[in-house]
Amino acid sequence: MMETMVDKREDAVKMFDGELGNKHDGMVPAKPILNYLIAKAKEDEEFAARVMLEEKTVKECFQYVMQEVKKALNSKNGYLADQVVYDMATDYFTLDGELIEKAPEPPKRDTSRQAFTPPTPKKEEKKPQISLFEM
Repeated sequence: MMETMVDKREDAVKMFDGELGNKHDGMVPAKPILNYLIAKAKEDEEFAARVMLEEKTVKECFQYVMQEVKKALNSKNGYLADQVVYDMATDYFTLDGELIEKAPEPPKRDTSRQAFTPPTPKKEEKKPQISLFEM
């Protein structure tokens, strides 16, 4: 039993280490959160076991954190303490799936762009100009 818990810890740490090199949404401080989760997985056997559940992913963890931050800040700019954000990431892995609201996927952008054509200027009728010498 002790050996399997150590394996789960190692597996969880490896998974988080692998995510450190990946590109993540710039809105979430991925590296500090991942470093915190690595430390947590090393010390907490139950947490490491929850991390390795198939339905839990780092991408969804970050989406959950963003969703919770928006709720906490009422969708306004602001600041939350680091530990509060770390606790949100930990909650994602420790709460049951039913308790976690899935963030809606952002709508896909239309990538088929048409070339920009500037509006054509209207041609004005030229009025004959009076010459001072002809007067």
